[in-house]
Amino acid sequence: GHIQMLPDLADRTAQCRAGLQLLADTRRALEAAGIPVAVVTGAGTGTVDAAAFPSTYAHQSYRTYEVGKWFTENMALGSVGCPTLIHVDRYAELPPQYKALLEEARPLAHAAVKKAYAEADDKNIPLFRKKLQFLKFTPDELAAFRKAGGEPVWEEWVAKREAQGIPGRELLNFLLTQAGAAPKS
Repeated sequence: GHIQMLPDLADRTAQCRAGLQLLADTRRALEAAGIPVAVVTGAGTGTVDAAAFPSTYAHQSYRTYEVGKWFTENMALGSVGCPTLIHVDRYAELPPQYKALLEEARPLAHAAVKKAYAEADDKNIPLFRKKLQFLKFTPDELAAFRKAGGEPVWEEWVAKREAQGIPGRELLNFLLTQAGAAPKS
């Protein structure tokens, strides 16, 4: 069916990739995808109503725009970490000049990734606009969605971390501040 407002998403089933998980306002979990082909297959057969990816390049790569009907332009369900893992002991063994090179490369790598995402958006958004209805939710709708679907998950996560002796509230507040959202007390 046609999506006009946030309540229209309440009973949808979504395939969410890369650790993204979303709770609709009914607090029903939207399932994580097993493999990317499940997104397109599910959308084509009606078993999936939505696919959540962190950027347009993934929608283009998996061709969700070919089977989809709409695209939310201002609902970021999360982000995907692109970690660089380095063995602590091996890093400690590196000569200082190699450690310095790695540190010097970090902002260059971040800039290259951001540039690649922006270039993909510049290419993909016009393509998507030709094929999909673009939806933009109001700040009030996004706040309601965050309250119904995000905050209960965040609070559960904080409680679990605090029970483990990990400063969950402090970590959540740091993340919310970095994301530009108001921290919790």
